[in-house]
Amino acid sequence: MKAQPLVSVVMINYNRERFVGAAIESVGGQTARDWELIVVENGSTDRSWEIIERWTAEDSRMRVIRLPSRLSIPVAANVGIKNARGQYVARLDSDDVCLPSRLGMQLDWMEQGRHERVGICGAQCELIDAGGEVIGEKWFPIRHAECVRAFWYRNPFCQSAVLIRQQCFAEFGLYDESFAVGEDLELWMRLAQRFELYNLPTVLVRERFWGQSVRMQQYRAMVDATLRARRLAAGRYGHRMGSLDRLAFGATWCARWCPPQWARWFFYKIFLKLDRWTWAEGNSASAKGQLNPPACAGGSVVATDESVCGSHKKLGAQSLLSK
Repeated sequence: MKAQPLVSVVMINYNRERFVGAAIESVGGQTARDWELIVVENGSTDRSWEIIERWTAEDSRMRVIRLPSRLSIPVAANVGIKNARGQYVARLDSDDVCLPSRLGMQLDWMEQGRHERVGICGAQCELIDAGGEVIGEKWFPIRHAECVRAFWYRNPFCQSAVLIRQQCFAEFGLYDESFAVGEDLELWMRLAQRFELYNLPTVLVRERFWGQSVRMQQYRAMVDATLRARRLAAGRYGHRMGSLDRLAFGATWCARWCPPQWARWFFYKIFLKLDRWTWAEGNSASAKGQLNPPACAGGSVVATDESVCGSHKKLGAQSLLSK
């Protein structure tokens, strides 16, 4: 048996032959070396298996679990987590990519003693299209209170950017398999009963937003799952829903009747601009020391969208509205 890795990266793949190689390559290119990659091949019918086999054969830290038929996302993810040997579990969707120092920066931060109460560490994202071109930015709240407040308005994490302590799963269980989609939001809400939530204020992941992504294919199911998770948060997990939060709940319910193409337009033209304004302001404050920002390897302050530390190059993502 090989030595226990510090972090297990769990990736679920279903019919992503166009992208899964790049996703695996981005894990192999991490500056942190103490990791394992578990690819759960979820019954693909395209050439995914051939591509995954070729990539994982090149690195002994990569393992593949091939499922005979397609399972729901949370069930497949739980298969990967149950086989994870690391002290932390990182998630990465098979159509997304992580930047080289993603794991190193998150591990450096989580391993600091004063952050032992943090159960989930996320990061900021760039959005890319099917061709890999940057089409925008997706910003997330930083501190715990901001993440909890975001429960009623949006998902406070990009699932492809999260690093989760194994202790969280030991105490609160894995993904709820009764959710076909939206299982991540429910998990964050459940873990927040005891653990703190945090997002590093720098871009560490590129998330692919395209027509065949789950959020576009199963739009109404995603809205329904979001509503269900918020009911659980208020009724079972003890998260308080204020007046404005109830208004947001009603708006989300109305959104289930919105055609997916309208939702896509709203996401690109309205939400991303408002979202960046809301959360990037907090990220800028953090970078100035007002929110006690985490440190990168070597002790430098984690950067905002203007620059990033470590081996990252300067990221110049344009606002969608300027395109």
